Amino acid sequence: MQTGLLGRLAGEGGLLPNPQILILPFVQREAVLSSKMGGTQATLGELLAAEAGAIVDRSPEDLREVDNSVVALEHGTSRLKNQENAFLEDRLLSRPLNRGNDRELFPVASAVPRA
Repeated sequence: MQTGLLGRLAGEGGLLPNPQILILPFVQREAVLSSKMGGTQATLGELLAAEAGAIVDRSPEDLREVDNSVVALEHGTSRLKNQENAFLEDRLLSRPLNRGNDRELFPVASAVPRA
């Protein structure tokens, strides 16, 4: 059932002139949460208000940091869509990784001992 609903959503999203509009709020939320790990204090509401042109009581550096994270996430997503990354995308999305195969794709992470 869920797979069918995801397929339907993907099909409907393809009809939009800019399907990215459905994804952007999730990217922005992820950017806010990721930036918080680095000490940034901006909230999603502050980011959206600043983008709308409102005056926000938050340091411009914090808002710029979150915005940079949004740009980086969008850049990474677009790189996955490029032909040069088709192999990696296929490997990551076509099947679940397991302990044996993840060592092949992520040799640095595999060098860290696991508990």
